[in-house]
Amino acid sequence: MFKKILKYAAIALATLIVLGAILFMALAVWMGQEKPYPRAVFSVQAWHTTPAERFQMAENMIDTNILIGKTKAEVSALLGDDYYKYTDDHWGYYLGFVPRNFSIDPDVLAVEFKDDTVLNVYQRGS
Repeated sequence: MFKKILKYAAIALATLIVLGAILFMALAVWMGQEKPYPRAVFSVQAWHTTPAERFQMAENMIDTNILIGKTKAEVSALLGDDYYKYTDDHWGYYLGFVPRNFSIDPDVLAVEFKDDTVLNVYQRGS
């Protein structure tokens, strides 16, 4: 009788462990998902007047290669001087908080230069 109870208890425990792992993984996936938000076409005026909503324009800026090939002076004239300078050839512009679950840090538009010319642009969390 005791062996039968022990067997059922082991099955119940294994079931709970598997279900707990599945729920944990589902929660982790849900927490990492972005919430839908409007995308916008890059506008110099919107870039300068609504810095907290710049993330809406980042995808357009990256996809259209609007900065690729521009010099540091041209990028600075277009986007402004309010960037974080990681190195002389790697700048970061504040994009605001992308709507995602449990987002605690703003995203950054990373601009990489080579020989004073934009080589790469990408969005990343800070």
